[in-house]
Amino acid sequence: MKPAILAFSIFFLITLNLFGQTDFKPGYIVKINGDTIDGFISNKGLIKFNNACLFKVQEDSPEIRYTSNDLKGYSFLYGSTYQTKNISSDNNENILFLEVLLNGSVILFYLKDDKEIHYYIQYENSSLIELKNTTTEVVVDDKRFIKQKKEYVGSLKIAFQDTPEILPEVDLVQLNHSSLTKIIIKYHKVTGKEYVIYDDKKVQSSWGFLIGPHFSKVKFVAQDPSYNFVENENFEFMPTYSVSFLYSASNLFGISDKLRFNFLVGYRKNNYESENVTIKQNNLQFPIYLTYAILNKTIKPYFNIGINNLINLNTEITSTRNTEAYKQAVSSFQMTTMLGLGIEYQVNKKHFMLEANYEMGRWFLGNAGFYLNNISSSTSQISIVAGLRHDF
Repeated sequence: MKPAILAFSIFFLITLNLFGQTDFKPGYIVKINGDTIDGFISNKGLIKFNNACLFKVQEDSPEIRYTSNDLKGYSFLYGSTYQTKNISSDNNENILFLEVLLNGSVILFYLKDDKEIHYYIQYENSSLIELKNTTTEVVVDDKRFIKQKKEYVGSLKIAFQDTPEILPEVDLVQLNHSSLTKIIIKYHKVTGKEYVIYDDKKVQSSWGFLIGPHFSKVKFVAQDPSYNFVENENFEFMPTYSVSFLYSASNLFGISDKLRFNFLVGYRKNNYESENVTIKQNNLQFPIYLTYAILNKTIKPYFNIGINNLINLNTEITSTRNTEAYKQAVSSFQMTTMLGLGIEYQVNKKHFMLEANYEMGRWFLGNAGFYLNNISSSTSQISIVAGLRHDF
């Protein structure tokens, strides 16, 4: 099995090298004349690119650098949307890309520059309005305090003047994503107007399956000298199979859409064979692991790290000597740590996956307690699985 692992690792590294180090995600640009062009947009350095957009028609096409003067905006597929707006700063007018957090009769924009975070709104027949919260220093009884002016509260109340019932709540609004989005959503619900949230920080869930060959081996160590014979058995990797249903969630806590949490429920058959001993097990498996995609592209190399929990349904042991000894060493629960490499091909909301995982663990919870009787175990397992998951 070592050549197979080596070959897969080489394939993984070659793929990583071929697809470069810059992340381009599926999306589209909108030119000044209104034409829309599908392609791939860089999602690196967006703070620096408030006035520029790096675009490719195809993933292997040359990069095209559009400035904010060239486009009306751009959007990532299933992600953030940006529009160009005139921004006044230090008595200068600049055309910049602003992120659209919410689109409706009141539009909420977001901009992060080198100095600070800015929020803007725009509603019917209005120009772009910055939601400001300037501060001033006040002195009371010879003590200096910083007072927040909260000008944004007044700006929001003007925008919501046709809904007086929510104006008291505006006084409690904080100048952040969550609070601003919440009050603007409430305004749209009260007025019965439609709105769209563009939030690349929401959790993206997907469901799918994984299936493929599985190889397992075991090493026994005698804790009691009378069981030393178990150490002489040479167990080799034996092929079986596994199949699992998968739930996956990315962008948890808004950390990164490259990081996925995975939970699987499935079936795994394990065979451990030596010249004198055969152990066959049918197991339910519950892997829990994290996946990190090195690149956010149509083809994504990634790696896995986590644990697997195996609950034995039944065990069949045959041995030419002292079968009872092996029955003591094999229990109904096995836990393993898992490391893996994989590659994923994305087509719209479908993700086709191929991965190889290596696991090391042991059996626990024997009749004698947490550790098993007179024989301890060390298991090694390799799985090569293919599958599909679908975003919802």
